[in-house]
Amino acid sequence: MLAAMKTNVESHSTGRTATIQGIEAEEREFVLTLDLPMPGVPTTGGPLLKMIMQVWSPKPEEVQRVEALEELKTYMASAASAMNPAEMVKQLGAIIPGFGDSLSGMISDMTKDGAMTLRTHMEIMMPLLATMARQMPRQAGQAPPPEVDPNAPLMQMTQELVELSSNPVDEAIFHVPADYQSVPLEEILKGAASIPTPPQFKH
Repeated sequence: MLAAMKTNVESHSTGRTATIQGIEAEEREFVLTLDLPMPGVPTTGGPLLKMIMQVWSPKPEEVQRVEALEELKTYMASAASAMNPAEMVKQLGAIIPGFGDSLSGMISDMTKDGAMTLRTHMEIMMPLLATMARQMPRQAGQAPPPEVDPNAPLMQMTQELVELSSNPVDEAIFHVPADYQSVPLEEILKGAASIPTPPQFKH
């Protein structure tokens, strides 16, 4: 069944702009669809799952104008050199053929040329759930399920930058608290992996 799964990712610039925390940003839209034919399950005429994501990134000239953006871009480039998020997603999605490749390709497109995200809006639609709800058997006298729009979002999420500053960070934030003790990482992991002793009960 997983071998029959088909995924597709499309992206394009919408031409829309917005001002976020005084920074001029441009919007790019990503659309990911997932199809999985399942025996005995009615088709909806559309994908099993559809995810639409709008991402706002600062215009190139804004990076030159806003000092904090330049610092953030440098940090992100440094972090990406040590940990490639697209490659990590590809590995995590290896259990579903093609899914990891689609997601990693989308992330690579979102972060190419050091692009930074100031706002993200995501919607996920699953038309199959609405179709199955309408076709579920009902007991005698039971009211039909409420009408559900199969194209309505099942979930919506918005993230937006609320503060960006180049002010120095207080060095005290990086100090280890006085009552903390230094412990090797191996010891911490060993303690986390140990099997807890079952409670003892007296009769």
